[in-house]
Order: sequence, then structure tokens, then C-alpha cells
Amino acid sequence: PPAAVPAPPPLTARVEVRGAGEPRLNGAYHVEFAAKDRVEFRKEDDDACLIVWTQHHDEWRMLAGGLKMGNTLYRHKYRPNIKADECLGCPLEGWQEWFGKAPAPTLRAMAEDEELEIADSGSGAAAAADPAEAAGAATGRQQASTGDGANRPPQYIELRSNLEFVKRTAASAPSWNEVTSSGGTAARMEVSLHGGERLVETADGLFSPGEVAGTAATVGDVPEAAPTQPADLAAAWMEDVTGAPEVPPTLPAIQAAKTVAQDLSGDGKTNDARQATTAALQAARRLLATLADPDPDDEIPLGGGKMPSADEVEALVGVLYSNRSLLMLRQIEAGDAAALAHGAEAAWGLVARDANRALDIEPSNFKASFRRARALFEMGDLEAALGDATRV
Repeated sequence: PPAAVPAPPPLTARVEVRGAGEPRLNGAYHVEFAAKDRVEFRKEDDDACLIVWTQHHDEWRMLAGGLKMGNTLYRHKYRPNIKADECLGCPLEGWQEWFGKAPAPTLRAMAEDEELEIADSGSGAAAAADPAEAAGAATGRQQASTGDGANRPPQYIELRSNLEFVKRTAASAPSWNEVTSSGGTAARMEVSLHGGERLVETADGLFSPGEVAGTAATVGDVPEAAPTQPADLAAAWMEDVTGAPEVPPTLPAIQAAKTVAQDLSGDGKTNDARQATTAALQAARRLLATLADPDPDDEIPLGGGKMPSADEVEALVGVLYSNRSLLMLRQIEAGDAAALAHGAEAAWGLVARDANRALDIEPSNFKASFRRARALFEMGDLEAALGDATRV
């Protein structure tokens, strides 16, 4: 009779997750399923925590049910070889932060019979940074132990708009009659979106403050008040390029400034890189304005090159906004005092604003979509953040 085919060896791979900014994920995991199209590790004391690779997504994902709306917290692009790789190809280093808090975790291979000390594992609700995370961890374990959870009461997430209406007072601003009483000056009213920049409404439509700079200094002989809201103060700080070399409004000069900013970022000088990017953006906006409405008495500076098209300059502007959103995000994550001087929400608002401008120019910029999703999430706008995240 033919020899019996030996049964495949049992799945025994185990790993320990350590140092994750989302402490609920830290702890021991064992492999539950391994095939050519899917590999799945599950946490040993919290069934809702998973490390999964699928052929469909072609990446490893680390997530915890009920945490951050079930979105991927960390990810890794390694494609496993389950027959040859240690731990079935589960990567031990190089994980990327996604919706999870910094730092990204590292992993180590564990022996089949190895046990972790509770004090070192940092797992479960005991290691949670706040009561909300502790409750999330406890809920995950309860769901795992009670089946489908039919007896649990329903849970809801409250979402609210970030649009706020603020009533002006007589002490804070001139009356509408005072504003409109100036001789021949178009009336204007300023509105501000929470976490965004101001918009100026005139008889001709809505404009940013910079677009009406010629009349912004005085309206009806009433000087424009200095910005006092955190979002406005943060926006003014973002545009401040004091100490940075001035960039001429020519395409070669703008491209050179972009390269300088990339070099500064590579050297770890993130603030200098952000300022250089801002200087390049200001020059690009001046060049766009000149191309859109050239003065017949002036010559458009070419900087030794050919006449650029408006589309070419606008595409470069989109890249610069996207780059600046990344640099600002890095400053926030590093705890930069200047970047956070006007509050974390105002700082994340700057990331969202630049990412939004980049997407207005190039809607397929998935990096800008991710940064806007991250910023909106940090600002508490979960619905909008999820909308961006699903497009990444």
C-alpha cells in the first residue's frame, strides 16, 4: 500500500509586540491561521487584537477591535514567505504608524512555551494610557468571552460639526454700519472655520485675507485688528519666513528652494525645511499671480529658463503644500514648542489646511489624503477622517 502522507506540522509561531504607542496591542500573539493568501496572529489575552497579512491588501496590518473605529493602527509592506521566513514572515522591525499613536511597535520571536511577565508585557487595559483605552481593552475581552454580545447595550459615538458661529461684540469689532460707511469702499465681513483660515466676504465674493491685501489694512478708516484666535495666530506663524533667504518668483528659483528644503529635512532640520518650503510657496504664488494677470509694462522674470505655464506652476504649488503638511506633522509629533505654541488643535489645523490645498490641485495625492485624515482625526472630526482614510 502507498505510504501515508504525513500530516503538516502544527502552527506554533509566536511573537511579542513591544513599545507600541497604542499600549493595548503590546503582548504575546500566537498564529491562528497561515496560508498562501492569509496569515493571522491573535493576541493571547485579547482576542480583538490582530496582526494580519492578506494577499488582497499585500501588507501586514495591526489592529484592535473597537479601537480607533477598527482602523489599521500600524502597517508593514513586507510580503511573507511562510515556508522559509521566521515567524511565518511576520516582520519584527520597520512598522509604520497609520492610525496608531507613535511610536510604532517592534516585535520579537517567542519560544512555544515562553511566558511573559505581566509587568513587562504592557498588555491589556492595565497598560492603557487613560480610562477610555482601559475600557476599550476590557470591552474587547468581554466580547471575546461572551460570544456575539447579544446582551450588551448598544454603544454610540457622538459626532458634532466643527463649524462654530461667534457673535461679535461692540468691544471686539466695529459695527456693520461703521464698516459700510466708508466712502465707496465695498463692505466686507470676515468668517473663520474652526481650525481653518479666515475668509473675507466682499461684494465680489469670498476671498482669503491675502487676496484682498490692498484693502485689508483699513476698512472705513478702521484698522484691521491683529489676529487673536489660535488658528489665525498659527496661520501667521506658518507664513513667517524671518531669517530664511528670499526666493525670487521664477520657476528655477522655486525648484531650487524645494530641493534645499528636502536636503534640510534629510539633515533633521525640520523647522528650517518648513520655512524654506513656505518661502518657495510664497514665490510660487507671486509667480502665479503674475502669469494670471501680467502687467503689460513689466516683464515676467524667467530666471534663465523658458516661460512657465500656469498649470506647471500650480502643480508645483500642490507638491509644496503637500510637503509642508508633512513637515508640520513631523514638528507636531516631535513636540516642537514653536509648532504647538498656539495649541495642538491649531497646529493640526495647519496640517489639514495644507493637505486640503494640495488635494484641491491634485485630488489623487493619497499622501495628502492620509495626512488630512490624521489631522482631522486628531481634531476630533472622526467622520471626515474616516472618509479620507477609506480613499487612501
